[in-house]
Amino acid sequence: MLKVFVAVAATVALAVSNAAAQASLDDTARFLAGLAPSPRAPLAAPVRDTAWRDASKAFNAAWRSLEGRELPNVRAWARKYMTARQPVVLYWFSGPDFLYADAVFPNATTYVLSGLEPVGNIPDIVALPVAARPHALRCVHQAFEHFLKDGLFTTEDLRAASENCEWGGALPLLLVLLARTGKEIRDIGFVEIDRDGTVVPGRAAESPGNVDGVKIEFQVQDRNVHTLYYFSSDLSDAALSASGFLKFSERLGSGASLLKGASYRLHEEGFILVRDFILGRYESIVQDDSGIPLRHFNLPDWWLQPFGSYRTPVTPFAPYDQEELHQLFRLGRPEPINFGFGYRRRPDETNFMLAVRKHLPSSEGQVQTQPPP
Repeated sequence: MLKVFVAVAATVALAVSNAAAQASLDDTARFLAGLAPSPRAPLAAPVRDTAWRDASKAFNAAWRSLEGRELPNVRAWARKYMTARQPVVLYWFSGPDFLYADAVFPNATTYVLSGLEPVGNIPDIVALPVAARPHALRCVHQAFEHFLKDGLFTTEDLRAASENCEWGGALPLLLVLLARTGKEIRDIGFVEIDRDGTVVPGRAAESPGNVDGVKIEFQVQDRNVHTLYYFSSDLSDAALSASGFLKFSERLGSGASLLKGASYRLHEEGFILVRDFILGRYESIVQDDSGIPLRHFNLPDWWLQPFGSYRTPVTPFAPYDQEELHQLFRLGRPEPINFGFGYRRRPDETNFMLAVRKHLPSSEGQVQTQPPP
């Protein structure tokens, strides 16, 4: 009897010890973002390592450059123009770019991001051998190399992070951006969308045909709980027709759409379903010229306000030049902007458009140039 008691006690003690050693979700995000975790957290010792301090210093410097150069201007624009609260924001073709979804739509209740990058896993920093941590952290930070300079993740950076990092996939990168934008992470759960559009716990690898995703719940200063979904999803017509992704999105209700650096996929005939879904259901759209071509908007239904300056798209996207968009920027009294957005990073070269659904009479084929209310 005594031996049984000792064995049980040892098992309980080991479980308690492992639980105590497990870093919280918030501290994990802060560690990855180069921010100090809680003083008494299991990660308090690792952040005293020279390797972590060096990586943190370099990442902080790069982040300060982005924060000082661009983000305050994006947030100021949003305060001026995005006055209507949007409960749901769809930012498709985004990859793990939560930063700009948060900057443009800071008051959304639910964010839905998608990309081809795999979801990945929650990094278990404590379990990783000490000698392996510096490489793992550098690998995560390297995925941000172009993002911190250009505001866009590159396919090459994301592929390298997924294939070569101990903590691959989109989730570690999302955690970095949540920590850097001051979010308090409450919960993370792996989910999948079945063919009926229902979100259920699980990983899609075990359910062929389902869409793999992660659901993150976080708090901000208003103390309300907000939800961020990221789905690893092919948004082409063939893939969407075979999945429940659009059914899930439809159940979320109306809201806003953000399209930035979308590789001009919505200009192609293989992406009709997602294009028509956004145009048919969302009240406002913020997009650069890589989003929905202007010719697909039913112009009498929308107020269109251009920002910046529209030029022929950068190489290799020059064939997607839009004469209709040139006309909008000539006649629509574009507002100047002081930040980059999309593929052209200089404020005097960049462009985007705010489209607000508003049923007004208009001559057929004529661009409406009244500013949104």
